[in-house]
Amino acid sequence: MKRLFQALAICFVFLFAGAMFVGCSDADSQYRITTISVHGQVAVGKDKAKAGEEIHIVCEADEGYALKSIRVNGVEVPERNFFMPAADANIVAVFERAYSISVVNHAQGSIVPSTNHAVAGQIVTVAVTANSGYRFTGFFQTTKSEEDEDDVTNVWRSGCNSFVQGEGLTVLSPMFESVSNSYNISVLNSVNGVVEVDFQSATAGSKIEVHCTPNTGFDVKCIKINETEIVGNTFIMPAEDAAVYVEFARVYDISVNGAENGTVTTSKEKAFAGDIIVIAATPAEGYQLAGFEYNGIRYTGTTFIMGSQTAEITPIFEKVS
Repeated sequence: MKRLFQALAICFVFLFAGAMFVGCSDADSQYRITTISVHGQVAVGKDKAKAGEEIHIVCEADEGYALKSIRVNGVEVPERNFFMPAADANIVAVFERAYSISVVNHAQGSIVPSTNHAVAGQIVTVAVTANSGYRFTGFFQTTKSEEDEDDVTNVWRSGCNSFVQGEGLTVLSPMFESVSNSYNISVLNSVNGVVEVDFQSATAGSKIEVHCTPNTGFDVKCIKINETEIVGNTFIMPAEDAAVYVEFARVYDISVNGAENGTVTTSKEKAFAGDIIVIAATPAEGYQLAGFEYNGIRYTGTTFIMGSQTAEITPIFEKVS
């Protein structure tokens, strides 16, 4: 019996030692690290690591490029470090063409972008400093194509502190306004279109432009400032807050069919329901305008009121007796 207990004890010792050996072997296992990059360099300081070990990634872009993303085994890593999985790690760094960002600042204040180079589609923030007596109203983002010097876009960013980098050189020009005698500008809800103004506030006497983008099939019928209709799409800032309202209405096409023995034109090619349309006729020699048909209905005279549908005009010329 004593020998049996000794034999069992020896077996337990070997089994425990074997388990410890296996556990140590797994814990000491290292996995390979590989890096792939184009237009830049990637380094991690080692080519193998244990599972759970934190790995720091160092990236350096070639001139004219910037880092866009880092992926480890196909999963994007938001920071430049990750914890080693229990498998080989394949690091892919994507570098893309970077465009320079410059700023034209003014005496009223300044903005500083978070980076001087960015890839297309990257969100860049700006830090704003307004000098005493002024406040920031927004900035112009001018993008110039490197391939075509005539390809220039200019976008107004009202009150924004960020922008999306385009495909080209970017120039930022901030705008500031005096705090004194400044009034707010609000845009009332409009349906069937989008309304924007240059500034969220302005001093009395400033020229303000209203930008209107109608939905398909609609157009601007009127623009009102504090319930007063204006002509055109600009107004002079009053010495009070300004509420901008734009009415969008559906427009209908006007066409002329089968003009024989003369020509006909209409005062508008598109019109709102209720608009008065004037017909101008030039009869051929020996003929005169006897009337016209508006959507199959006979009219005399040279005007009609636009209905809520497309208008088809058929002129009727007759010989002069």
